[in-house]
Amino acid sequence: MNERKRAILDAIIHAYMTSPTPVGSRTVSKDLDLGISSATVRNEMSDLEEAGYLVKPHTSAGRIPSQRAFRDYVDTYLQVALENHRSFVDFSEFGDHPPGSSGFYLEATNYLAQTTGNIAYILAPTKGDRVLRYLDLIPLEPGLVLLLIVGDRGNVSKELVRVPTDLDVGELDFIRRKVSDALLGVNFEAVAGIKMKLVGNMIRYQPLIVALLKFASTVATRIQEVDVFTGGITNFLELEEYQDLISLKSLMDYASEKENILRISEDLPEELSVRIGTENGDEVLHGASMVSGTYRVGNATGRVGILGPLRMDYLSVAKVVQSFTQELTGQLGMQ
Repeated sequence: MNERKRAILDAIIHAYMTSPTPVGSRTVSKDLDLGISSATVRNEMSDLEEAGYLVKPHTSAGRIPSQRAFRDYVDTYLQVALENHRSFVDFSEFGDHPPGSSGFYLEATNYLAQTTGNIAYILAPTKGDRVLRYLDLIPLEPGLVLLLIVGDRGNVSKELVRVPTDLDVGELDFIRRKVSDALLGVNFEAVAGIKMKLVGNMIRYQPLIVALLKFASTVATRIQEVDVFTGGITNFLELEEYQDLISLKSLMDYASEKENILRISEDLPEELSVRIGTENGDEVLHGASMVSGTYRVGNATGRVGILGPLRMDYLSVAKVVQSFTQELTGQLGMQ
């Protein structure tokens, strides 16, 4: 893309970010001091449309940026915008809530939502269980039992375990008591080092006991919970492109569900991430974009995300997310 086309496309994107209405060649020629006529601008816009960067609505002579245009804009300017950018976040504005508390995260999401004018969310890792407090083997059907493990903070981990079909309830209870005696009160991280001496009839249960110990040793990484805090869901009421009440309700309902926020945050890189339109897997988000980044809480990782319209001011939002996650790591990283 040559310099003139880039300048025209940027002007259209900036105008559309301000107001989601088609942008005409006359508006672009007034905004840019390129020394070219609106007819020339119109020809360049036709080329950009043919290349997939602009879309022409049926009812207007103007153009609007396509998803490809926004992706190109982010890829071109994001890194430069974030270099050496740092702004201070005054966490004292969040009241008397200690950093890392539920009240703190609620205030933080409201701050982010108000600052960006979009929906904000924070995934806050909670401290996982450290000690095994309860273990049970629940028979479901011949050859299949449910292993149930509960930690000292009440988190529950479950696993289906195959057992010999001829194993009766009495033998299953015997194994449960033996494994419980060896593991109850033990730190999860130390479970892998537990050695059980099997003698007599217990030798025939060795494969099952080894499987139980193996699963128990992985529980420390499995039962860490994540709290989800969301703010600014009603901000979309102010957006012109969401005046369709059915679409608006679908998006607001979607953003209100913890499971949805967790799902769209899966498999994202630790560095700052921008997903645009259909890059978000769920169809309800195909007209929206998400900017997110991570922060540290001790050895755990949390995530901050901003969900906005396709025309969101990506560079400004990305700067907010970067600064906030850096400050949050500074506040919570040593916990």
